[in-house]
Amino acid sequence: MNRGLWFRLLVISGILAGCLAGAAGAATLGTDWKERAPEEGPYLGVMINPDASLVYAGGNAMFIRSWDGEIHWGGRFARVAALSNDGKRVVLGVENRISVVDNTGAEYWSRTMDGYVKAVAISPDGSFVISADDKGNYNSWGKDGELIARLNNQTANTMAYAPAGDLVVVATDNGLRFYNHNLELIWYDDRTGSRDEFIAISRDGFTVITAGYNQVASYNRDGTLNWRKEITTDPIIDMHCSSDCSVIVIAGQDREIVAIDRYGTVHWRYKAGEWVNAVGVSDDASVIAAGGIDRTVYVLDRSGKLITEKKTDAIIQPGSIAVSGDGRRIVVADQMNLYGFSIIGDTGAPDVPGASARALLNPVPATNPVTMAASSIAPTMPPATVPEPHTTYSPLNPLFLVPALGAAVLLSRRMH
Repeated sequence: MNRGLWFRLLVISGILAGCLAGAAGAATLGTDWKERAPEEGPYLGVMINPDASLVYAGGNAMFIRSWDGEIHWGGRFARVAALSNDGKRVVLGVENRISVVDNTGAEYWSRTMDGYVKAVAISPDGSFVISADDKGNYNSWGKDGELIARLNNQTANTMAYAPAGDLVVVATDNGLRFYNHNLELIWYDDRTGSRDEFIAISRDGFTVITAGYNQVASYNRDGTLNWRKEITTDPIIDMHCSSDCSVIVIAGQDREIVAIDRYGTVHWRYKAGEWVNAVGVSDDASVIAAGGIDRTVYVLDRSGKLITEKKTDAIIQPGSIAVSGDGRRIVVADQMNLYGFSIIGDTGAPDVPGASARALLNPVPATNPVTMAASSIAPTMPPATVPEPHTTYSPLNPLFLVPALGAAVLLSRRMH
C-alpha cells in the first residue's frame, strides 16, 4: 500500500473518531409532552418532586400530572400551593381555605382561616402543614387536619419547610421568622423593609438561603447570619439552589443567570437576551435551567457552560422552571403551554472552581436569638458534599457515521 493510501486511511480514521466524539458530547432537549394552558389563563409557578414522578403547575386553573400521564387532572384554582417530597400530598390555599389533596385530586381535609391565605408549607412526608393569612395568623395542622398551634405575628409573604429537622422559615416585610412545627419561635430578624421573597433550605436542614430585590443571604438554622451580599443591580425574579446549597443560582432583570457558592462568592454570570424569569437546579447543580422573556430555555452546567437551549412558544412565566433531582427532566411553563422536557445526551460537567476549597467564614452573631430546649429541633447531619457529576450518553446517531463510512468504501474500491 503506498503512502497516499495510508494517509487517506489516517484522515478517514480521524473523521470517524471526531464523529464518535461529537455524538457522545452532544445534548439536546426532547419534548416528552406538552399541555395547553386553560382558557382561564396561563400556568404560573411550577413544582416537581425529586424523581419527577409528579408535576404541579399553578395559576387560575391548577394542573397536576405524572410524567407518564397516568395521573392527569386539574382545573381547580389555587392561590398558593406546596408539594410533599413524595408527591402524595398537595396543600392548596384558596381565599380563606386550606385544603390538602392527594396526587389524584381526592381531598384529605379542608379548614378555614380568618383571612386570605398568603403562604403555605408542607413537611417532606406530608405530616404537617403550616399556613398563614393576610391578617398575620399562622396555623399549624397535623396530618389529619387537627389544629396543632396558632399564633399572630408579622404577615407572611412566603414560607418553606426544611427537608430535614423541625424548621419552618417565613419571610415577612419585617424580616425572617424561624419556627418549629409547634410555631415556637426559634429566631427572628427585626429588620424593617425586608425584601426577602425566595427561600431555599439545604437537604440536611442546616443552611437557609434567602433572596430578594438585589440581595442574597445565608443563615444557619439557628439564625446565625453567615453573609448577606448585593449580587445584582436590578431585582431578582427567581432563585434556586443545589440540594446542599453549595451552588445558589439567581436570575432577574439584570438579564443574567448568576451562580454563587456557599460562601457568597460569584463564580460566573451568563448573559441572556432579556429578563430571566425562572431558574431550576438539579440536586448536584450539574444541570441548571433558566428562561424568560426571550422564550429560550438555557441549560447550563455547574461551570456556566451552555449545554443546550430550546425555544418555547411564548414568554416563560416567572418562577416556572423546575428540574428533577438527577437533572434529566425539566418542566417549563410559558404563557401558552406547560412542557415536559428530557435531556438527551451528555450532561457531565466540571465542579464550580473552588466551591469547596475555601475556609469557613467567621459567623456574624444572630439578631435577637431565642433560646429553646434542645429537643425542639432534630439533630442535624454534617453538611452534605456534592457528589461527582454523573455522565450519561444517548445512543449513537448513525447519521454521524455516514460521511466517514462513505469515504472508507470509496477508498476501499480504489485500493482494489
